[in-house]
Amino acid sequence: KLMMMFASVIRTLAWSFLFCFIATTLWSMVAVELVHPVVQELAEEGVFSDCKDCRDAFSTVLQSNLTFLKTLLAGDSWGQIAVPVIRRQPYTAAIFVGGL
Repeated sequence: KLMMMFASVIRTLAWSFLFCFIATTLWSMVAVELVHPVVQELAEEGVFSDCKDCRDAFSTVLQSNLTFLKTLLAGDSWGQIAVPVIRRQPYTAAIFVGGL
C-alpha cells in the first residue's frame, strides 16, 4: 500500500512539473515577442552595462525559460532586469508576474 501511495505522489508531481513547464514556456513565448525588444532598447542605451546576460535574457524561448526559472527558483537578479523593463513599458509587469 505504501508503494502505491508513493507511485501516486510521483505521478502527481510529474504532472505538476509538466504543467509548470508548459505554462512557463507559453509565457516565455510571449516574453520573446513583447519583452525582448524593450530589453534591446535598454541595452543600447547602456542600462544593462553591468549585466552581461541581460541583453539576451529574452532573445529565445529557451533563454526566456531559463531566465524565468532562474528568477523563480533562485530569486536571482529579479530587479536587475525586470525593474528597468517595467519602468520603460509598464504592461510588461503582467508578463513578469504571469511568468512567475
